[in-house]
Amino acid sequence: MGNRIKLPNIDFAKARDDIGRLAKDVAKFVGNHREKFLGGGLLLVAADGIRVRLGRKKDQKAFEESSVKQQKVACKHEAEINALRVEAEQAHEANRRVDQLERIVKNITEGGGSE
Repeated sequence: MGNRIKLPNIDFAKARDDIGRLAKDVAKFVGNHREKFLGGGLLLVAADGIRVRLGRKKDQKAFEESSVKQQKVACKHEAEINALRVEAEQAHEANRRVDQLERIVKNITEGGGSE
């Protein structure tokens, strides 16, 4: 076994009695001021409820702001997609026109007629 800790000059029986008396005194004090303790407790509960509601409002506001930002980004990307689609359609039309002109030139150079 290891070394034992010696506690000189401590009367544990007296300390236990003192703690018991202190607990009784605290219980008596709380009993005498019960209404004040209950009122204070209710005040703390109400204040905590308000704190929680304000926290929820703050969280909701942050969520709404984030949602608005995401909607703006989505609209921006959608506009870019639409612009690219228009460009692609125009490029497709230009390619079709180039192919048509190539056929015309080929027909002319090979001695065919014109369209």
